[in-house]
Amino acid sequence: MLGRRVFGDGSGGEDPKADEFKEMVVELMVLAGVFNIGDFVPALEWLDLQGVASKMKKLHARFDAFLGAIVEEHKISGSAGSERHVDLLSTLISLKDNADGEGGKLTDVEIKALLLNLFTAGTDTSSSTVEWAIAELIRHPEMMAQAGQRQACN
Repeated sequence: MLGRRVFGDGSGGEDPKADEFKEMVVELMVLAGVFNIGDFVPALEWLDLQGVASKMKKLHARFDAFLGAIVEEHKISGSAGSERHVDLLSTLISLKDNADGEGGKLTDVEIKALLLNLFTAGTDTSSSTVEWAIAELIRHPEMMAQAGQRQACN
């Protein structure tokens, strides 16, 4: 749903690019959470022993190309200037083309960064919340027992 609001594709069908984007987001989450020896021994960071930095750079290039293509397609399709089809990306593109009155204009890099933040920000939140809740229940066995009793009653 967020994709339709941002990119304005109201066709209702599955977007073939959605699977590719989901795969990239999953890869991002995996790489962000992987144990990287360079994070703990800074002197070894430049070696990139596990290849994490090179994988992140390749993933960054994929995200950049993916989001850049979406922005360009949106510009070409005429959605940016169309009154009948206003969405977030159209608004961002119009802010790129027109100053906001304070001299600031958005760049393509800023638009792509904002889109990436919008899509990845909510991806890991739910699973992290559940993970922390379980960790707290493990740390407090009496609360876990109480939660188990409440669940059994329902």
